[in-house]
Amino acid sequence: MEGKEKGDMKKVLVVGSLNMDMVLSVDHHPVPGETIIGDGITYHPGGKGANQAYAVGKLGGDVRIIGCVGWDNNGMILTENLAQAGVDTTAINRMPEAPTGMAIIDVDKKGDNSIIVISGANACLTPDLLRKQKASVEWSDFIMTQLETPIDTVLELARMAKKADKCMILDPSPARADLPDELFPLIDIMKPNEKELSILTGMPTETDEEIKAERAKVIRSAEEIVGEPVEVIDSFFENAPVDAKPLWFLGKSLELLAGADIAYFVPGWKEA
Repeated sequence: MEGKEKGDMKKVLVVGSLNMDMVLSVDHHPVPGETIIGDGITYHPGGKGANQAYAVGKLGGDVRIIGCVGWDNNGMILTENLAQAGVDTTAINRMPEAPTGMAIIDVDKKGDNSIIVISGANACLTPDLLRKQKASVEWSDFIMTQLETPIDTVLELARMAKKADKCMILDPSPARADLPDELFPLIDIMKPNEKELSILTGMPTETDEEIKAERAKVIRSAEEIVGEPVEVIDSFFENAPVDAKPLWFLGKSLELLAGADIAYFVPGWKEA
């Protein structure tokens, strides 16, 4: 993005969670009924929505975030952290009735972790509150969201994005198997990792054979949605046609990402 003014850039709207991550360093994870002494505690700004917005801001992008924090010190820290990264934070709502969301993460000596997420103010991001931000949706070119806010809000956002003809990108994390059927045709880009894709499809992804079977299921689902055959490209950047656009600039088609090296496209994606 070097050399471009923000006014010349595509505008990115992130709708999602803001959490304060509390990281506990421990020798081992306690079993039920066990009390252990921790080695240390640190706090880090987090939340899947905030992380997306922060990354775009640090890259110099024109980015705005819609979300909710509590009327507390953590909420103030998270908002200031995003603003310092160049994120437009004017659409962050401070909710006096709920604390800022928090993720409690304990990490053992091996680097293995367990995480408990307290939604807090993130649960206050309702469809009604989102609809008040219609101007932000219309301002954007790309909309990014995740699943740490109420699913009704995610669905309403997808409807708004489709009506406004915006590119809708879903990071389906934390993954859940009960996503409403209405949501999928409204998504332009979905990017689950291997584990998340297993939850979404209800199929294992531990071996190459399982992944191939899971790919086939995704392709069939995509074809059912769009009503025509789906083109498959492995290792996109190596094998894609020379006139193909970078993945994140593709527009109104169905792209389901099973990882960094595979994508599924419907016909016409090169013209998007």
